[in-house]
Amino acid sequence: MTARTVLRVALLSLAFALAARALGWWSSAVLGLVWGALGTRRPVMEAGIAAVVGWLGLLALAAVTAGPRRDQLFQHETAAGSDS
Repeated sequence: MTARTVLRVALLSLAFALAARALGWWSSAVLGLVWGALGTRRPVMEAGIAAVVGWLGLLALAAVTAGPRRDQLFQHETAAGSDS
């Protein structure tokens, strides 16, 4: 991969993440179709890699910012154990 291809995939990853965050998951398919219609050298490979990286970024962000807290997990276990 050339530096230009890496930059293109990185920017496309950002576009996938922003589109999915703003418009929903279905925007990934629309963006992939648009990218394929532009006719780059390897549109499927670039869009596929970019979509995976973009979604992994969103999942990582969600895990870091909105993941369950440790105290809530243990509180739930003790509350469930007291019912029996």
